[in-house]
Amino acid sequence: VTVYPLAYPTISDLHDEAICLGASVTFAPALTADDATFAYRWMASDDNLAPTYEVKPNAAGVMPISFRGSAVYVKDNKRYECASDVIVRVTAYALPEVTYEGITEVCKNVPLDITAHGADTYEWKRGNQLIAGDNNDKLEITPDESYEYTLTGTENHQFSYTVGNATQEKNVACHTTIT
Repeated sequence: VTVYPLAYPTISDLHDEAICLGASVTFAPALTADDATFAYRWMASDDNLAPTYEVKPNAAGVMPISFRGSAVYVKDNKRYECASDVIVRVTAYALPEVTYEGITEVCKNVPLDITAHGADTYEWKRGNQLIAGDNNDKLEITPDESYEYTLTGTENHQFSYTVGNATQEKNVACHTTIT
């Protein structure tokens, strides 16, 4: 009788992620085990067998994704698998609901204020040019002709995840732009 001690695969490059709603993230884990080939299985709503998996949530919240990586061995013309399972979570943050208030029709050279709501920070542009000094919730202008102004609101989210034994952090900035 021949006994084959077969190794479970080590899974790396796979951890929780955070994105803004409407964006996607692609997972591409690395599997390692001596003398093995590998099989991938993403057990989400579909049963995907590809080595990568793209996730694009359609609602804000946390979405768990199950992954099974298998080390495949062939010994004496028989196929053996040793599998490791991991669950990762995708956190999808909602986009800010940016609105503005204020009069947008005035006589030439009359000052006006437009105030933004719904985000943490704001950026105002006239055409494609950033309006210096007005990266806050209030746009104060004295128009001498008609221009289209663009308002981008940003909400920042701090996201923590673990890689090995280390905690990592990243900022996820979600934007909404209106004209």
